[in-house]
Amino acid sequence: MPTRREFLENAAASAACTFIAGKLASAASAVADVPTPKPEIAVFVTDANRHHAQASPLRWSAPSGAPSSTTVVVNPAEKSQPVLGFGGALTDAACYVLSQMPQPSRGELLNELFSAKEMGLSVCRICIGASDYSRNVFSYDEGAPDPELTRFSIAHDREYILPVLRAAREVNPQLFLLGSPWSPPGWMKDNNSMLGGTLRRRYMKTYAD
Repeated sequence: MPTRREFLENAAASAACTFIAGKLASAASAVADVPTPKPEIAVFVTDANRHHAQASPLRWSAPSGAPSSTTVVVNPAEKSQPVLGFGGALTDAACYVLSQMPQPSRGELLNELFSAKEMGLSVCRICIGASDYSRNVFSYDEGAPDPELTRFSIAHDREYILPVLRAAREVNPQLFLLGSPWSPPGWMKDNNSMLGGTLRRRYMKTYAD
């Protein structure tokens, strides 16, 4: 006899899959080249007592009745704006964790993430200096005010961030990397800290450079 929690999990999964099945089936009737989905859906459950445990499979079913006002029809023949890609963030902390993995395991994971034959992630955000997902607070120009940026250095990133980015690019040479700053160096801000504060107007051009 299933527990109440198991019953709710299975009921929710069945409802969601039936809903999706109905919408895809509607789209298939409108677009001739939409492939027919596989009849059986493998189900795996992770909860307090199970980890990736296989549950009873679900099956696609044909929609019944006319589409309602809430029906979502996916029409792959109708295209709107282009999408740059899908991916994640390779933060300081993420790159550090990846760098600590044994090379075979790291290579396998990067392949699963970025290979066109696997997940095929194609866009990643990287951080310019420290972010809220960094092991420590740092910038590319630490110390006293340096308007000429004579101390500018990416030495911090050379240790483990750049090697991970290069490894990801080896798996997917088309990987698009988007650099995003979290904070100017502390000396550019009115509280002399990368945490909080506001950029001093006199350093706006320096920060832009």
